[in-house]
Amino acid sequence: MALRDFFQELASECQYNEKLQAAILEWAASVPATGTTWDILETQIRYQANQNNTTPEKFVTGLFAQESADFFMMVLQGGGC
Repeated sequence: MALRDFFQELASECQYNEKLQAAILEWAASVPATGTTWDILETQIRYQANQNNTTPEKFVTGLFAQESADFFMMVLQGGGC
């Protein structure tokens, strides 16, 4: 009887493992093949800086300038553009 229980438990564990592997593969397939969040941000910063004919450093400084923060808060509060 103990041997039968062992094989039943083993079979149910194998089914669980198969389901787990399938779930992991499904999740991995749905995740975009991009780098880290920093890689995405850095690429976007470089692109925007290039589009505005400036350096990435100056672009980031402009993003965090007081005028930019004030404008952003005005837009959030419904002041429009």
